[in-house]
Amino acid sequence: MLEVKLGSITHTDADALVVYLMEGGPGNHPVNATNAVDVLLGGVLRRAVAAGTLAGRRGEVWTAQSQILVIVVGLGAAETFDEHVAAEAVALSLKKAIGLEARQVATVTLGTGRGGLNVKASAAAVAKGVRRAGGAVAVELLVYDAEDLEAARAGVASAVGSEG
Repeated sequence: MLEVKLGSITHTDADALVVYLMEGGPGNHPVNATNAVDVLLGGVLRRAVAAGTLAGRRGEVWTAQSQILVIVVGLGAAETFDEHVAAEAVALSLKKAIGLEARQVATVTLGTGRGGLNVKASAAAVAKGVRRAGGAVAVELLVYDAEDLEAARAGVASAVGSEG
């Protein structure tokens, strides 16, 4: 099940938070929602990047357990990022969450900055990733800006019944 909601990744009742990290770029550090989760965790993501244990490589899955399970999935380089990579990253994150027995996962749109996706395309990729993961976990797609909420809902609706 996938539900699109207005909200913040740091203010949710989910068992697990899923955020994403693009490889390389300026400073190669967490930005946007990933940065908000890093702040929530006291800087553990930034330290993992600095130590080289988290780089944002495509398919990389990194976890941290604090008051909540956090899953970070690497998206690879911006130059090779697209909707297929986004859907793959979502599926990987949810399979990891299921394996760690999470029941409800909160995530965000991905690739809407350096990745070049608009909110609708990103939300469609999230929906496709949820479908690929088998749907064994409830997923909240949290959209921070009210103006993006309808685009995210339209993206999810466009992915329903389409091939991933």
